[in-house]
Amino acid sequence: MDFSCDGTMLASIGLDDDHTILLHYWKSGQLLASVVGHKDRIFMIRWNPYQDGQLVTVGVKHLKFWNRVGSTMKSNRGILPKDKKNTTLLSIAFSQEKIPKDNESNVSEQFLFTGGSDGNFIFHALCTIIP
Repeated sequence: MDFSCDGTMLASIGLDDDHTILLHYWKSGQLLASVVGHKDRIFMIRWNPYQDGQLVTVGVKHLKFWNRVGSTMKSNRGILPKDKKNTTLLSIAFSQEKIPKDNESNVSEQFLFTGGSDGNFIFHALCTIIP
């Protein structure tokens, strides 16, 4: 489970057959969203600290990006390298780096790192932000 960046919401994963993902306002216990996560096991859920409201989940042959839409969530599948398609992903870390470009210090690039059961990590460039 993981708290949102502003600390108001809590995301969790169930151990049911659908590995249901739940979002709550943790102080009140109010359920905000519930959605089927994946038939295979999901090991971690994390809020993206650089993309407001985006969650990432990893698990058995699983990498998904989630955004809340009303009382449910919409997902996009992450793309894994061909030689890693059957990898079980266990962990998630985010990073952001400022890129010097024409003396603009506000340009930054976001990265996602996922850790596999084989002990290796996969590097994913997410996006470049130009204000």
